[in-house]
Parts: sequence; C-alpha cells; structure tokens
Amino acid sequence: MNANRNPLIILDNFPFEGELNSINPNDIASVSILKDAAAASIWGARAGNGVIVITTKRGKLNQSMQLSFNNNINITAKPRLFDDPIMSSSDYIDNEIDLFSRGYFTSLENNVRRPALSPVVELLIARREGRITEAALNSQINNLKQLDVRNDYLDAVYRREVNQQYALNLKGGSAKHSYFISAGYDKGLQALRSNSSQRSTLRMNNSYKPLKGLELQSNLQYSFNQQEGQSRSAAMGYGRLLIGNRQLYPYARLINEDGSPAIIEKDFRSRSIAAIGNNQLLDWNYRPLDELNFPGETQHNQTLIADLAARYQVLSWLSAELKYQYQQGVTDREDLNTAASYFSRNLINRYSQVSGNLLNRPIPLGGILDEFRSNQQAHSGRAQLGFDKAWTNHEIHAIAGAEIRQAASSFSSNRAYGYDENVLTAIPVDYITLFPGFQNLSPSARIPYVGAFGETLNRYVSYYANAAYTYQQRYTISTSVRKDASNIFGVRTNEKGVPLWSAGALWNIAKEDFYALDWLPQLKLRGSYGFAGNIDNSLSALTTLTYFSGANPITNLPYANISSPPNGELRWEKVGTFNAGLDFASKNNRISGSFDIYSKRTTDLLGIEPANPFTGFTTLTLNGASSKGSGWELQLNSLNTTGKLAWTSNLSLAHSRSEITRYKADVFVSGLVGNGISLNPVENYPVFPLFSYRWRGLDGQNGDPVGELAGVNSKDYAAIVNNTPLDELVLHGSAIPLYNGAFRNTLTYGAFSLSMNITFRLDYYFRSRSISYTELYANGKGHADYAKRWQQAGDEAFTQVPSKIYPAIANRDIFYNNSEITVSKGDHIRLQDIRFGWQLLPKPTKKLPFRRLELFTYANNLGIIWRASEGNIDPDYGFDSIAPSAIYALGLRAEF
Repeated sequence: MNANRNPLIILDNFPFEGELNSINPNDIASVSILKDAAAASIWGARAGNGVIVITTKRGKLNQSMQLSFNNNINITAKPRLFDDPIMSSSDYIDNEIDLFSRGYFTSLENNVRRPALSPVVELLIARREGRITEAALNSQINNLKQLDVRNDYLDAVYRREVNQQYALNLKGGSAKHSYFISAGYDKGLQALRSNSSQRSTLRMNNSYKPLKGLELQSNLQYSFNQQEGQSRSAAMGYGRLLIGNRQLYPYARLINEDGSPAIIEKDFRSRSIAAIGNNQLLDWNYRPLDELNFPGETQHNQTLIADLAARYQVLSWLSAELKYQYQQGVTDREDLNTAASYFSRNLINRYSQVSGNLLNRPIPLGGILDEFRSNQQAHSGRAQLGFDKAWTNHEIHAIAGAEIRQAASSFSSNRAYGYDENVLTAIPVDYITLFPGFQNLSPSARIPYVGAFGETLNRYVSYYANAAYTYQQRYTISTSVRKDASNIFGVRTNEKGVPLWSAGALWNIAKEDFYALDWLPQLKLRGSYGFAGNIDNSLSALTTLTYFSGANPITNLPYANISSPPNGELRWEKVGTFNAGLDFASKNNRISGSFDIYSKRTTDLLGIEPANPFTGFTTLTLNGASSKGSGWELQLNSLNTTGKLAWTSNLSLAHSRSEITRYKADVFVSGLVGNGISLNPVENYPVFPLFSYRWRGLDGQNGDPVGELAGVNSKDYAAIVNNTPLDELVLHGSAIPLYNGAFRNTLTYGAFSLSMNITFRLDYYFRSRSISYTELYANGKGHADYAKRWQQAGDEAFTQVPSKIYPAIANRDIFYNNSEITVSKGDHIRLQDIRFGWQLLPKPTKKLPFRRLELFTYANNLGIIWRASEGNIDPDYGFDSIAPSAIYALGLRAEF
C-alpha cells in the first residue's frame, strides 16, 4: 500500500535491480508471471506484489552455428495535441477582455514584481492609455483569435518519432560447450525535436562440461544507454510552458511570420524591463524555439551483469549448485543551461546588484551545469542441493539452499555556476549572503545550492527448501518453506525472520483409469496456498536522518531532518494466497487453455496511522493495515482451421477485485473525490474507488450547480466539500478496470501471416476534466467546456456546465468538477495492434545462405472501436493526459 508496489523482476534466476530498458528484447527467450502461491513463495519476502521471471536465450549442445539478424524501424505519429480539450483562442480572449473590464489585472499591473501579462491584456492597456486606436485593437485581437499554439507546436517543436533497432545473435555448441552471443543497437529520434536516445547491448553466455557430471556456466551482459534532450529547466513540451505561474495562452505564437523564433514574455513585462538596468543586463527576452537548439541534458546509463555458476551431479539423484551474480548500474547526468539559455540569463539578471552606475553579478556570467551521478551494486550468492529421484510409480523432486544478497547504492549531485563548456571551468559563488532581488523583481534570496549525497546498503539472508512428490503421474503434492532476514529490521524482527511457506497439489485427471473422454485427453486440476511478502527499503527500525548541505534558510546554520522515525516493530508485509486452476486440451489441441481462481489476504501492510503529537509527528507509517482481493483468469486457445489456410484464436480474460479491510488513518472526504487513481485507503471500500458529490443539476435562474447535503438540495458549496459524510458520497465503482482481456486472431496462408489483437477493459469508471473558473482566472488553465456553459435561462435543459461567475468561488468549482456529472463509464474495446508477415524464404535452400527470411509490418495504438461513454474521450487518458499516437513498423528477420 505504502511500500513498493512493483513486482519482483527475476532475470536468469536472480533479482534484477536495473532498468528493464537495459535488456535487449531480442535476447529474451521467455517471460513468465508467477501467479500461484507455491511458485511465488520460492522467491520469498519480496514476492508479495507478484514475480516476473525473464529467461534469456542460450545455446545448445551439439548444435551447429546459427546466425540471426533482426532489424525494424518504428515510426510514431506526432502527438495528438488537438485531442486536448482546451479553450478556443476566441473564448480565451473574450474571457480576458471580460476580466480586464472587471479590473482583474489591475493588481498585476501595479505589482512591484512586474509579472508578465498576455498580449491581449497588453493591447487593452495600450488602448486604455491611448497608445493605439480602437480599430487597431480590434484588428489585432481578431488576428489573435485565429491562432492556435498547437499548430506551432506541431510545426516547430514536435516531429514523428523514429526508432531503429538492430540485433545480431550467434549461437551453437559442441559436445561439451554451448554458447550464445548477441549484440544490439537501438537509435531513436523522439517526438520533441531536441531529444534522442541510443542503446547498445552486448551479451555472452557460455556453458562448459569439462568433466562428467560437472557443468560450468558464465554469463556477461552489458548495456549502454544514452539520452540527449532539452535541459530540465527549459520545459518546452506541450502543456509545460508557464508564463509566470499561468498556463501558456492558446493563441501564443512560437514562430514569427518571417519564420524567426517568436518572443514570449515569460516572467516579466518587457516594457518594464526595458526601463531598468542601464543596458547592463543580459538579454531578458524568452524565445522558446531558441531553447530547442541549445545543448541541454545528457544522461548515460550503464548496466553490467556477470554470472558464474557451477553444477555438479554428485549422484544420479543428487546435484549441488553454486551461483554468484554481480550487478552494477551507473547513471551520469549532466544538465547544461548554456550562457545563452533563458534559465541562465534570467537567474544571473535576478541576482544582479546595482551600485550607482556599477553592476555586480553574484552569479557570474556563463552557463549553469547541474551534475548527477548514481551507482548501484549488488552481489548475490546461492548454494543449493537438488534431489531428483524416480522409481516405479514414484517421483520426488526437491531443492534446498541458502542465499545471501547485498545491494548498495549511492548518489551525488552538484551545480557549477559560470561554467564554460569550452575550457571546462566554473566560478565559485557566495551561498551564504541573502541577496535582494534585482529592482524588487523577486524577493531576497540566497543563491540556489544544488548539492546532495546519499547512500543506502541493504542486506538479505534467506534459507529455503522446495519439494514435490508425484505418484503414478497422477497425483502431485508440493511444499516449500523459506525464511528471510534483512538489515532493514531491528534485532527482534530478524531473530524471528519471516517464515514463508506454501503447499500445493495437482491431480492429473486424464491419467485415471476411469477417465474416458477421448476428445479431452488433457485435464489437470491444481491448487496451492502459501505466503509471500513485501518490503519498503525507505523505512528502518532505527531513526533515519537526512543532513542537508548548506545552511538553514532561517537560522543560517547546518541542519538535518528526521526522514524516518524509529520503529522497533517494523516487519515484512505478508501476503497469503490461495489459488486453484484447471488445465485442459482437446484432441489435437483444437481447444486448449486454463482457468484459474485466486484469493489473497494481505496483513501487516504499511499504512498511515495517527501519532501522538508530542513525538513531533502527526502520522507514522506502521504495519497496521490489511486488504483482501480475489479474481479469476481464463486463457483459451483454439485451432479453428488447418491446412494451407490456418486460423488460430487466443482469448485472455481476467477479473480482479480488491478491498481495504483495515486502515487506521483518519478519513478526509474532500481527499477521496478525484480521479480515483490516487491511493486514498478507506476501510471496507475498494482499493481504488471513484467517489463523487451528488449532482442535482443546474439552477435555472443563474446556472449555479446544485448539490445535495443531508438529503436536501444545496448550494452551500463549502459545506458540501468539507462536511459531506462518506455515506452521502456517490460510489460509482472502481477507477481501474475489474475485467481485462485480449482477443488475438492469426491467419496463415502459405508464406503470409496476419494477426490482429483486440483488447478490452470493462467495469470501471473515469472522471473527465471540465472548466474550473478558479483555475481559469488564477492560472489561465481553461477547458473546452467553457463554450458549453449555462448562459441564459433554459440552457439547463441542454448543458450541465455551470455558468461563469466573477469572482470565482473555489468550492463551487471543486464541487462541480468532482460531482457525479463528470464521471462516465470507462468500458471500451480497442484495436491494439495488427501484424502482417511474409516468409520470403519458407524453407532453407542451398542457393541462398538463409535458413529463414521474413519481412513484416506492424501497427500499434490504432484506437478505440467501441466505448460505453459518449464523446471521443479515451477513458485511459481522459483526465489529464493525451492518448499515445499510433505506431507503424517495418522489419526484417533473417537466420543463416
């Protein structure tokens, strides 16, 4: 709940600490998701969120050398910016004119900080002061109403994303040695024109059998990822550019009519800036498109994994294994704001000091370089005995072993001022003095210090055993036990450890003498029950302090914070799972599949609990929460036709439901309404519930939204927002789908194949954004629903969007945007992907060096083909993001 929610990733029998994008997908042989309790419990107290097992490709003994080459290029359409339901430029400008007439911008005009104003407001000021005529004002405003900044973004900021992938594999083996060698290279031009990426991977796997019964294995994997792009301070992506603290107005121009980069007043009014500084200041104009061309952030990620393993067959039924793995991940990031960048010019100017005709710059001329470096290292060792014995009607397979693991990480960050990238020099600055802002454009402040260091060290020790007994290939019983300990917990908890266990059984019904269903030759029933766990590495049994570099802003002294108070009772989260399943297959596998049901009970969950205020904390994170969940999964495969035209179908369908059964934190109803995706646990409710205020329509007299409080229609918005009890909220259901599925059909005709995948997400709800007049006035964030607002009596029959009022009432907007009228059913069916393949060389031929040659095309993110809600909103992205664009790919696969 409050601990790590990610599944445990197992890569070639060891937990993987790195980034998944460091793994070459062409090296992966299989991916398995461990669902049943017996399988998950093998991996211990970190397997509570599920386990994903990734196995990479290997060579085989007595295999002739094989060379394969894969290449594909993916092209992604430009971002779908026009799916964003923003206010039209015309409506936005009309609103600005209305606010100006009401005096809304007067305080901003008179503000000593001289904040930037929009072009329309500047035109209205110019007309008021007689600097332009009414005709000129109307002409310029009409021109601005025709603009849409999204066009400039698509023309000058974004491009089609292009990703290229190349992979070369070599594998083979002799009687005693097998090998697999691969190399990969990826290159990507991302949607934002300044951003790109590269990835290089190398992997070598070897297996040796120097002596009878002895097998030695080695594996080496290395990846290098490089990402280049805009500086983080540039914030040029759509929706990220702010004018002061306001959203960029929709009629902004990024490109002048002559094609040159346009100037946007970002932080201050240029008219005010021009009158100060005696021409000694740096250029304070902001040209967004120029920022795209400046060097920015460069990040390098390196991952190294080295495995060594030895396995010896001591006896025919007894084996011994030793395994060791070393992982290292290094990240180096440099974020350079050059001397020409707006970030550097703006910061230098803000801190500039005037004394008579002299200008002093506490922040020196030059660039500003932010550096970040992190290093992760993990050592893992395992010793294991294996027992495998079969005689007459009996089989026993068992393992027992011990693991030890250490994971260490460290990071450091630093900032250099006055940086010259040509000679690699920087200039020291004064971090202690409190400097007044230049001409009161900003408050007094110290020069920002960006420096930090951190280290963590986690150790784990585990003991485990797993055994399975089979009788007559019909009945199998299995059990596993495991004990984990960690340095994260106190002595008391480690003395106890966390005992995890599982028990399971399998009945191969089709092997029974009484079984007579010839049309269903495979039928197995299985079940298991067991425990796994979870952990939060950020907590400790001991007090954890965070020391800060630099001085406290108030005391000007070194300082530290308590980031984690002591908790001698800290322990693992515990997940108990019961599951049962049925595996089946008809004759000739015409129909095959499986059906699984499961039930989970999670205890000792880390949750927020009220604390005694005298401790210095209002809340603590303790092992005091619990939850339960259940569901089922169906996997159905069919071979519909055979012969020259083959047609196969694969259906996956899953249902899951979860509920908080214990949580001690106080419930604040105002925090429960929202999009439902944020975790706000409430006892006896779903984990991700979608709550709303009750909606009673619009007031026909003035277009006010009407809610309900204590069963009575009400417009007391403050009371509705703050005092509505939980049982008076509307619970729509889950904010995440309770049913997920996919249906893939594949047609093969001779050398051609065509597959189509349809996905569906059912039984959930989502909330759409709408107009908030508070946000519109305060930060310029509008919505297309503004055009649908109530404007006169009778409109309530056609719209549910409240009338515009001035001044805005924040609770009125909060109520409307979190009422049931903004919630829709999220159920939809999506055409996810289509793939077409052509086997140019179906069979090997002596005339060509190829064993196999295939050309394929692929399309992904193709759109929704049915939805339960009205309109064109994508339920998965409708609240505050834009759905991803379609991807088109062309590839070649060759084997020699």
